[in-house]
Amino acid sequence: MVFQVGVQGMPSVTVEALTRAAVLMARAMVRDSDIVASLGYGHFGVVANATNDGAGTLAESLARELEAFEFTCGDRPLSVQVRYGLSCLSDGKTPESLLDEARAGLHAGCVGAEWCGLP
Repeated sequence: MVFQVGVQGMPSVTVEALTRAAVLMARAMVRDSDIVASLGYGHFGVVANATNDGAGTLAESLARELEAFEFTCGDRPLSVQVRYGLSCLSDGKTPESLLDEARAGLHAGCVGAEWCGLP
């Protein structure tokens, strides 16, 4: 799973700090055997041992929890948006192809949102 967190109109420094916070929160929400890591540019990844349906359920749950959390910048509340893309292991897939597939899913249909333009 690849996630992108964003706040429309926020500088990249704020987005990176928000991503670090999202990674910490995601680590607290997944199993100990799952891996969560920052990928930079407002993105983070989760590697979980799950079925296709289980991965979708986990991703939806993480996105919903992160969007519901009340993040602030100074005393200003932030309206956080979270998107995600999924990829599941099958024969012949490499780590790079899994990441590429998840990123493609993340950006599919990403139209009109300023923060979607991040790499």
